[in-house]
Amino acid sequence: MEALSPTQRTRRYNKKHKGEVRAHLRKTQGDRVERNRARREAVKKHGKVKMANKDVHHVYGTKKKTTRVVGKDHGPGHK
Repeated sequence: MEALSPTQRTRRYNKKHKGEVRAHLRKTQGDRVERNRARREAVKKHGKVKMANKDVHHVYGTKKKTTRVVGKDHGPGHK
């Protein structure tokens, strides 16, 4: 039997746990809105070309306005 890709595993989990996934998305919507807003502001400030392979990192979480432009895939789980 072939191993599932990460996308397939995620879709299978989401399908089996609809209520939990929906509750989590509802709970984290404000964070997603703030991350999108911060990215728009960074693109306005630095330009689309500089932001091409960059992320906006919220240093103290999305509730504080302190952000930093960092390279893509900068999270703790990335090697």
